[in-house]
Amino acid sequence: MSIITRRRLGAASLVLALAVGGGVAGAAPTGKLYKGYIDEALSSTAPYTDDKVGPLVVESEGGDIEVTYCFNQELYQPVKREANPVDKDNPLDSGIGLRFEEHVAESLTSYAHKAREGADQGVLNVIKNGYPVDAAGIQGSQGLTDEEFRYATQLAVWYWSDSYAATTYDDYLGAVPADQRDKVQKAYESLTGQDTSVELVKVDPADATLRIYTPTTTSGEKVTDIQNLLGVTFVNPSTGEPIDGPSEEPSQEPSEPTDAPSQEPSE
Repeated sequence: MSIITRRRLGAASLVLALAVGGGVAGAAPTGKLYKGYIDEALSSTAPYTDDKVGPLVVESEGGDIEVTYCFNQELYQPVKREANPVDKDNPLDSGIGLRFEEHVAESLTSYAHKAREGADQGVLNVIKNGYPVDAAGIQGSQGLTDEEFRYATQLAVWYWSDSYAATTYDDYLGAVPADQRDKVQKAYESLTGQDTSVELVKVDPADATLRIYTPTTTSGEKVTDIQNLLGVTFVNPSTGEPIDGPSEEPSQEPSEPTDAPSQEPSE
């Protein structure tokens, strides 16, 4: 298998998508391929005003879109055109046929370059409580827009995957407009467990994991200079199938009386 290593040119970049789990025997690629890219419709919406943090997605062959988060900060993020085939006669639209191969039940630490101890559990909790799941209700209680909460969730993923520590003037939190920075930082601290006043909903890695998408091309070439992505759909670690939400509790209200006639005593 050949390998593609590319330099970043202006805003052009690539993405490696992946998901996290504790790892099980026999974990392997599913063979499904996806496109992965920055959502251009949101990339100019505050706080996405800098190219260091992008609102990322993966897209299935059928056109289904899933929010994703990246890690390995030293690598690059994708633009949509990278999924296009190589076209030397049309360089502005030329890509490399980029696709992402789906994996399930693999550990984040197999792919993260600078993961903290406990990163698998930490990232599962971030995705469970971050955008768009918001199991702990952080977005509403702290008054964040979707874009602010999604940005904070990305920073929280990096806390675990890249041993990142957000500071007011760093390249990532520092890029957030000043009027939004405090809210994004507070949500980041809540999602990472640094703000102990917020009780996060925990995820058991034995019960649920996230999809992994690794970078390849339509011709089977490996790509090495792109970030990794995490899906936000929780799946069964054994089957890879999406996990449905909890079933509704059965009604405790008394049943209506029937119209059946009562039994007459026998003579």
